[in-house]
Amino acid sequence: MYKLSDFREVLMEQAVCNFHCKYCHSGFGDGSNCHSKLLSFDKDWWDKNVEKDYVEHLAIWGGEPFANFKQLDEIVNYLNDYVGTFTLITNGSLIDVDKIKWCIEHRVRLHFSHDLSDQGIRGKDFLQNDKFWEAMEYMKENFNPVWRQPEWKISLQKVLHEQTSSFKEDLKYIETLPKDYKYNFSFAIQRGENMPDEYVWNSDKILSYLSEVLDYIYEKGEYAKFIYMTFIRRHFRCYMDIPAKFTCRPMQDLADGKMKSIGLSGNLYFCHANNEFDKGVKI
Repeated sequence: MYKLSDFREVLMEQAVCNFHCKYCHSGFGDGSNCHSKLLSFDKDWWDKNVEKDYVEHLAIWGGEPFANFKQLDEIVNYLNDYVGTFTLITNGSLIDVDKIKWCIEHRVRLHFSHDLSDQGIRGKDFLQNDKFWEAMEYMKENFNPVWRQPEWKISLQKVLHEQTSSFKEDLKYIETLPKDYKYNFSFAIQRGENMPDEYVWNSDKILSYLSEVLDYIYEKGEYAKFIYMTFIRRHFRCYMDIPAKFTCRPMQDLADGKMKSIGLSGNLYFCHANNEFDKGVKI
C-alpha cells in the first residue's frame, strides 16, 4: 500500500486546457490540444491503495485546472484533511472572485503561467483583465495564512522558447504591473520533446537572455537580481551539469527510478510532463 507522502503531485490525467500553445509539453506541434478525455477520479482505488498520511504540500497538475473544476474540487476535498497546502499552475484566464474564494477555503496556492512580454503568443493576457485584478484584490484582503503556510504571492512562471523576446522587453512589461502586490517569478525551459523546432530553447538563446539579465542587475535592482538567481538555481546548473545530480526533482526521480506522481485513475508517473500520454503503470 502506498502512502500519500510517497508522492509529490497528483495528476488530472488528460485534463482539458482552454489554451492551445504550440510550445507546451501538453500540446502538439500544430497547436492542437492532445488532452482528449479526462480520466475519472477512481476513489475506490485510492481508498484501497493509498494511506492518507499527512503531507505539508501537494501539487495538482493537468491541463487548465479550472477548466476541469469538477474533478479538481473532488480530489481537493477528498485530500483536504491530509494536506497542508495545495499548489496549482493555471493560465489565469478563468480566475475570478469565486475561484479565489474556493482557493482560500481549501488552502490552494496558484502559480500563473504567463509569458510576460510574450504573452501575446497565446492571444490573451489575463493580467490586462479587470476580473483578474478584482480576484487578486479579494485575495489580498481576505487571505490569512495559518502557521507554516506560505504567504500568498502572484507567482508568474514564464515559458522560455525560441520566440522569447529580450529580458529588456520583459522588464519593461514587469514595470507596468500594479505595484501594490507581491510577485514571484520563475522559468520553464522547453527542451524540444514533441515540440516544433522554432520553439526549442537552445544554449545560444539561454546565454543571450542571461547576459541581458546580468547587464541589468545593478542598474535595475531587485527584479533582475531575483530573476538571475531563479534562473541559475532552477535551470542553468541543470544544463551545465553542475553538480552532476539534476536540479529538477522530477528528472532526478526519473534517474533514480522513482515514480513520484499519482493520477486520479491510480496510474503512477515520474512527473507531470507524462500525464497526457499512456505511460503510467497502475498497480
